Amino acid sequence: MQALFAAEAAIREGLPPIIQRHRTVGRLTWRLLHQIEVGIFADLAASGCHSAPVLGMLRSSGLMRYPQDESVVSLAGHRAVPVAFKAILDLWPRLH
Repeated sequence: MQALFAAEAAIREGLPPIIQRHRTVGRLTWRLLHQIEVGIFADLAASGCHSAPVLGMLRSSGLMRYPQDESVVSLAGHRAVPVAFKAILDLWPRLH
């Protein structure tokens, strides 16, 4: 359980510079949300500090069928929210 908490904390710590690279974008689209998610997990995997299975539990799954288009992110109708998406959605308005 500690490994999950550590990985979640690393996601939140690593997101600000990734989000700030997209400051010129006016809105958070599904495509950009997925792009940011890929970026944070690439950084975490490269760090070697977190196991692949732990990281896999915190990212979105293709089974959830989230859009990947240019529409603005809305979680209406989605019951499960991956930890990474939640962290991005929490930080986006504060950092953007």
